[in-house]
Amino acid sequence: MDVIVSKTRRVSIFTQQMGNWVLNFSIFFETGLAVLFCYTPGFNTVLINWVLNFSIFFETGLAVLFCYTPGFNTVLMLAPVIGWVWLCGVPFFFYILVYEELRKFIIRRFPNSFLAHELLI
Repeated sequence: MDVIVSKTRRVSIFTQQMGNWVLNFSIFFETGLAVLFCYTPGFNTVLINWVLNFSIFFETGLAVLFCYTPGFNTVLMLAPVIGWVWLCGVPFFFYILVYEELRKFIIRRFPNSFLAHELLI
C-alpha cells in the first residue's frame, strides 16, 4: 500500500492513476513471494539443501490438496483459512490512504506553510 500512495509527493493517487504496469506487476509478484515465504515451512532457513527444497514444495502441495479438495476436509477434519481473516489489514489500508491523501492535499493547498514543509520531508 505504501508504494502506491508514495508514488508522488504532491499528486493524489486518484489523479495519478495506476498506469505503471511494471509497478503493478511488482506489487503482485512481491505479494506472491511474501505469501510463499510466510506460509511455506522451511523458508526461514537458508535453502541450500535440495532435499529440503523438494520437501517444502511437496508438503505445500499436500497441504493445498488436503485443505482445498472436497472430501479430504471431512475425512481429515481440516478446513481452509476463513476468508474474513484476510480482511484484518483493510482498516490499515484505509488509514494509510486517508493520511497520505490528506498530507498531499495540505502540501498542494498551502505549499509555503510550515506544515507543508514538515510533511514534505
